[in-house]
Amino acid sequence: MNILQIVFIMLMVLFAALVWFFVNRASVRANEKIRLLQEILEQQRIQTALLQTLAPATAFSTPLEPETAMHQPDDPVPELDAFNVIPER
Repeated sequence: MNILQIVFIMLMVLFAALVWFFVNRASVRANEKIRLLQEILEQQRIQTALLQTLAPATAFSTPLEPETAMHQPDDPVPELDAFNVIPER
């Protein structure tokens, strides 16, 4: 009976170590993702600040065109037939 208890305790310790390993691994990966997201956020803040410094200088240099005066392509889009079908991948 004593050996059975020792084997059971050893299995429980092994199971606890296995659970701890996977929880610790998930925590480390989550922390790495958080660090990467914070770096991306900082880069976006820098880019936003740069755009805000550049935008006032060029915002009113050219007159705004109404949406109806946007460039329209000269050639209409050709209809797809059996010879110019775009194949799916």
